[in-house]
Amino acid sequence: MARPRTIIFTAAGLLLGLLLVVLGAVAGLTQTDRGRAVLRGALLPVARAAIPGRLHVGTIGGNLFTSLSIDSLEVTAPDGTLFLRTGPVRVEYDPRDLLARRIVVRHARIERAVVNLVDYGNDDWNWKRALRRSGRTNTPSRVPGGFGSWIRLDSVDLVEATVAVRDPWRPADSLRGARRDSAIRYNLARRDLEVRRDGDRLVKVRRWERVNAALGPSRLAHPDSAGLRFAVRHVSAVENDPNFYFRHVGGTFRLLKDSLWVDTVRVELARSGGEAWGKLVWGSGLPMRWDLRIRGDSIAFTDIAWISPVLPHEGGGRSRIHIRNDPRNLRVMEYVITDMDARALRSRLRGRMTFGVGDTVLRITDVGVDLSPVHTDLLRWMNAEPRSRVSWMCTSPPLPSSRRQRCVSISSICERRAL
Repeated sequence: MARPRTIIFTAAGLLLGLLLVVLGAVAGLTQTDRGRAVLRGALLPVARAAIPGRLHVGTIGGNLFTSLSIDSLEVTAPDGTLFLRTGPVRVEYDPRDLLARRIVVRHARIERAVVNLVDYGNDDWNWKRALRRSGRTNTPSRVPGGFGSWIRLDSVDLVEATVAVRDPWRPADSLRGARRDSAIRYNLARRDLEVRRDGDRLVKVRRWERVNAALGPSRLAHPDSAGLRFAVRHVSAVENDPNFYFRHVGGTFRLLKDSLWVDTVRVELARSGGEAWGKLVWGSGLPMRWDLRIRGDSIAFTDIAWISPVLPHEGGGRSRIHIRNDPRNLRVMEYVITDMDARALRSRLRGRMTFGVGDTVLRITDVGVDLSPVHTDLLRWMNAEPRSRVSWMCTSPPLPSSRRQRCVSISSICERRAL
């Protein structure tokens, strides 16, 4: 009897010793800087081999069981075009979700992210060049219930991010010769629209700067649902086209293929507030298509005066605004103002009007405005008499020094005052 018992104790001791060695090795790899460096050196080549672009991962921290931190991350296309760059990133998770073949991020914090999206036309984007290998047109579908079919974000904080989208741009097809060259020079010099040369083509740049966001429970993948769903608790950002300072945006957004659906979100600008709903569609070699409706509970003219010099730069009221593309020319944005009831320059404006922005000239159509009472101050403004005696004063939020020279074009941040 003694010998079998000895064998059992010896085997148990060996197994316990082996378990301790394994636990020690895991702890050494995950709980020390040297071990994490070894793990990074082993896993990074695998990650780099999985994508055609260039991947840089900074120092890895965290205990790796429930949290992971990276001091920097960068992804570029094979030609060096930047797609993504971040500062410190921290992710918290529960390993039990991974055992259940689910990816659930309990909390994530991403600082100073820069996202650069470039549209080369024909549904060719820089992010596809960076993340997808050529020749793999048919991506294998996920096995229902398999790993990656369930991806959820419980809480995400985005701090001081910047997003830029570069779309192909060209002047109106009706322009030829010298008129076309003149239109290109004019748009390259504009301060209210960012058009620039990108190699042998022209691009229109849309920017969202100083983006701070907090997301609630959001869905990136679900076996029973299509598309992505984001519960936005708060977003603030400065947008260059249209020129808006979003002080607060909160609501639900759904992303389905090439469409972004806005489900009745609360929008607050510098001095305005209201609700918005609608959708944005891109792709197919066409400009971004807008169909966004805004019910403005309180609209300050200083937030929307950039649309047209006809609009006063003080006062305000309430109105409904429909932002859409002109169906005859998708590059022209129409701002349809209806149910307007506002006061400015000792006058009251009620009615409707439509502004077309982006063509060779500003278009004002469907005007039906009742001025009662009307003061000569408003008439002088609409006849452009005070235009030569104005100054611009920047108000909060301050812009980065590299963008201050464009302050005159951001009417949602700068307030125009008569001298």
